[in-house]
Amino acid sequence: MPSVKTAGLSTTADAVIPEYGTTEPIDHDELPDRAPRVIDTEINDGTERVQIEWLPDGRFKLHATSYVGIITLPGDYTVEIRPKARETDLLALLRYSQGIRAKTIAEETSIREGNEFIHALATLFEAELDDVLTRGLASEYRRKSGTEDHVRGRIAVHRQLQRQGPQPTKFECNYDSLTEDTVLNQSILYATDLLLRLVDDRAVSDRLHRHKQVLQRSTTLRPVRVVELEQVELSRLAAYYGDLFRLTKLIISGIYADELTAGSRGSFSLLVNMNEIFEKILERGLSDTFAESSIQIRTQVSTSNLLRDGSRRITIRPDILAEADGVAKFVGDAKWKLDDQRSREPSNEDLYQLLSYQVAYEVPGVLFYPAQGGTISSTFDSKFDHDIHIVEVPTKPAAGLSFAETVERTLRENVPLKA
Repeated sequence: MPSVKTAGLSTTADAVIPEYGTTEPIDHDELPDRAPRVIDTEINDGTERVQIEWLPDGRFKLHATSYVGIITLPGDYTVEIRPKARETDLLALLRYSQGIRAKTIAEETSIREGNEFIHALATLFEAELDDVLTRGLASEYRRKSGTEDHVRGRIAVHRQLQRQGPQPTKFECNYDSLTEDTVLNQSILYATDLLLRLVDDRAVSDRLHRHKQVLQRSTTLRPVRVVELEQVELSRLAAYYGDLFRLTKLIISGIYADELTAGSRGSFSLLVNMNEIFEKILERGLSDTFAESSIQIRTQVSTSNLLRDGSRRITIRPDILAEADGVAKFVGDAKWKLDDQRSREPSNEDLYQLLSYQVAYEVPGVLFYPAQGGTISSTFDSKFDHDIHIVEVPTKPAAGLSFAETVERTLRENVPLKA
């Protein structure tokens, strides 16, 4: 695979583009005929993560959306999609958005602005996995059936009579056995295997490989589905898995793999929606900022207060609603966008959307954007009773502060509410 240089960085990907970026034209001859179909039917799978633009000469371009990560198509053609906000501490964003406690990570200083998303994700995952393995894998009881020399658990009467006869030498038993081969550990092993197919950093890869070997001593490597993860509940004894399990769900929910045999590269993608990451940062930041007050932060709350009694029910759903004792205090929307010549922010559309939320709740409104040097941070004096505040949320720690402290200080000083 050729090395491609872009914006002063080098990568082994065939194409490196930012969110909403576009690849150079790709010759259809370079890829198997099913490659575009894989994008349409598998990688997108009902959600438009990557767009295909067919050109008159038979070539095509790929257009990124708000999803970042990596795509490997049939034919081993790889596209890396990076966050568009270049001055971003990816490690800090991932850690904070997933609610992961602060800790020292060996590669933290090497994850600088512009470095690939997969490197940051793998570095954070490896650190959490190392912590879990140091504490020891959690186990749980699983019901088993077997032929034993001595009675174990309960005798399976029907099977005993059928297999052992009237003068048995062995016993057919049903019993509970403590095992580490659980869905929880299988999902973590699967996520480890997926990251090993993606990450290029030798140091992180070596550590992940060692962790994989430890896990495989007692755990089965198999594709774990997202629906299985929804059934996993961490017991009190397995509470230390919390951070790692959140990352595992993030990885497995973002993966598409065409060939799921252990260790195969196949065609696959790992894409994560930066809009969702940004929303989670705001949810956590606002909740922590006002934790010691009566303010409660609610997300994605639906209301039909704006329009009523028409031919159909009209609902609106702001990203953020701050309440105190059930009374709305401010309403907000998260916008993972940058202001540039092609897309001026805040856009009229964003402002109109927030105005509709304000009218519904009769409170001040806040549009949250990623930091961009204070160029769009402002307050609009609305014709209605409440102003609109434009707040830029940091994407990296300020000097001498943690990322959490940086975010919370910004929110405390700029949202129209005092804790």
